[in-house]
Amino acid sequence: MTRLNELLCSLTTVLIRYHDCQTSDAQKIISIKNVEHVLIKQYRKKATELLAKNNFKETLKFINEETTNGYHERSHLVQYLLDQIVFLKAFQDRTQSCNTDDLAAYKKAISHLFIDLNQLTYTPKGEQYHVKKCSLTNDIATVTLNGLTRDGILTSNYLCTSGSLIKAEILDRFNISREDSDEPYSIAEQLCDEHQNILLVPELREQVNVLRQKKGNHLLFSGIHAGLFAYRTNQKTLAISDEETVVDGPR
Repeated sequence: MTRLNELLCSLTTVLIRYHDCQTSDAQKIISIKNVEHVLIKQYRKKATELLAKNNFKETLKFINEETTNGYHERSHLVQYLLDQIVFLKAFQDRTQSCNTDDLAAYKKAISHLFIDLNQLTYTPKGEQYHVKKCSLTNDIATVTLNGLTRDGILTSNYLCTSGSLIKAEILDRFNISREDSDEPYSIAEQLCDEHQNILLVPELREQVNVLRQKKGNHLLFSGIHAGLFAYRTNQKTLAISDEETVVDGPR
């Protein structure tokens, strides 16, 4: 699994797990009877299966609606996560490599995603933080979200449910922390370069095949030209020989 695939899987897993935390047993996507480490594997497997479907966006939208049906406070958060999934899925599904500007834009967008999610986990639930939506243009939209840290004297510095899931599935998996400010940029660069290299492979192979074909055609043309030259030379030699025979006559 590439790092881009892993990030997509992690974001989708957050939405699925958060859904099951907020809904009744009858609505849960994965049974809660299993132990935690088995559950995590099942959730990530489900996320991978869901992302492979053409209607993944509609399915996740429905999941989000069920999640926030009785709790609208996090509707903007789950919509934000869905928008980032759609953006990253388009990157994953590219059939052509990125130009320099697009590749730089992907790196910038994904690094902002890591930074914003990390910052949300340090922002109190009663306060707001402006996150940047992933985009390839300079006109980047922002979304205002409530923080993911619980308010109150006894519960402060404890993450709420969605915050705990984001930390476990994304920040911890990609080693994103407040202490290392360069890590989001480094991870984003590695992630994008890895996927760009995957996209470049078939293009480079095609270029090699074209060059081989051109080289083969050149060799074929050279061979034909050499053959024609040899044939013409041979014909001239025969003609001269015949002329000499006619002039000298039989001996």
